[in-house]
Amino acid sequence: MRLTPSNINPDSLPAHESKSRNVQIPLTFNS
Repeated sequence: MRLTPSNINPDSLPAHESKSRNVQIPLTFNS
């Protein structure tokens, strides 16, 4: 999966980051 400037949308970036954080945070707490 290649992320290119043309494929990256300003609206998609924050949403994707939020999902990654939501996944990483609970995993960290469980560990």
